[in-house]
Formats: sequence, C-alpha cells, structure tokens
Amino acid sequence: MKSATSTSPVIGTSPRRVEGARPYNVPMESPPEPYVVLRQSALMLNCADLEPALHDIRMALDPSAADGVPAHLNLLYPFTTRLSVEQDDQLNQVLRDFGRFQLEFSTTAWFGTDSVYLPPTDPVILNNLVTRIRDLFPDHPAFGAVPERAIPHVTIGKRAPLEALKAAEVRVLKHLPIVQRCTTVELWSGPPPGTGAWRRHRTYALGS
Repeated sequence: MKSATSTSPVIGTSPRRVEGARPYNVPMESPPEPYVVLRQSALMLNCADLEPALHDIRMALDPSAADGVPAHLNLLYPFTTRLSVEQDDQLNQVLRDFGRFQLEFSTTAWFGTDSVYLPPTDPVILNNLVTRIRDLFPDHPAFGAVPERAIPHVTIGKRAPLEALKAAEVRVLKHLPIVQRCTTVELWSGPPPGTGAWRRHRTYALGS
C-alpha cells in the first residue's frame, strides 16, 4: 500500500516565503516620524482681571492671544514641561508657602517702538516670587527670553504697526488702574508663537 504524502514542513527547512512579504526575523521598520515643532513653555500668572480690558486688543496685536494664551505675566520663560515628581512637589510647596497677593497696573510702558505693555506698579513681590522659584530652576530665565526685556510685564501688543500700538495704549489707559488678584501660577506650553495652539498643563495654588 502506498503511504500518504505528508503535508507538514520538514524540520530544519524554512516555510515557503510569500512573494513581497517581509523577510523573517528582520525587524519591521518604524513608521516615518511626523514633523515635530519644537515646543516652548512658560510658568506664568494668568491675569484674568486684565482680560476684559485687553482681550480684543490682544487678539489683534499679540500673537500669543491667537494661540489661546490669556492675558498673562511670564515668571519663567522659557520653562519646561518635563518636571520630575520631586520637582513638581517642590514647586507646589514653594508656591503654597508664598501665598496669594495682588498687583496693581496703573500705567503703560514700551520696549522700543514695537511692544507696549503693562508694568506692575510695585514689582518687588514678583521679584521675590521669581527668586524663590529660580532656587529650584536656576537654568530658566526670569520674565522672558530677551535679556533687555526681562522685567515683569503684561503684553498689550507687539510686532504691529506703531499707530495700532499707540491706539491700543490709549484704549487700555482708559481702564486703569486695574488690580489683579494672584491666586494661582500656571504652566503652559505650545509651539513657537503663531504656529499653533498652546495649552495649560498644570495649575499651582498660591497659598493653601
């Protein structure tokens, strides 16, 4: 009697390769990396009490407003979103210990002729706050990335025609003085201004 032909593969031989298939034991290639925009970040005071006076103006004259960032005062910028649990806890404790405070804005000021802003009447408390934060993060600059403009300020408008900035200044002056109640510090991040939306990552309480 004729024995049946076996259909099992012979040990020691490779299974038949399907045409066009990936070779066996060769790692699959990773998909191509999408275009990644280098992200920026900032640790800031959200100046909600200034928003009614500044919102429409900032939407027209401040690129960060179009990116979704509210009226704000940068404390450390650029900052980072890659905090360890220990760093996050330390920052949280420093801000709780510092407590709540108020800022008054009673006048406007300029950086050259391309940026108009609101300076706090008394910046001492902000300098004290930033000093304590920078004890934890000494590598991150206070109040902005441009050294000659690294003072406490809330931008009204920038990189716009001078006449538009002057008109905005006149409008804002009519609302002053304004008192900003500072109860939280926020961590925001996003791509370079004008290239995409920013989002809030973390909110830290000032005081308990």
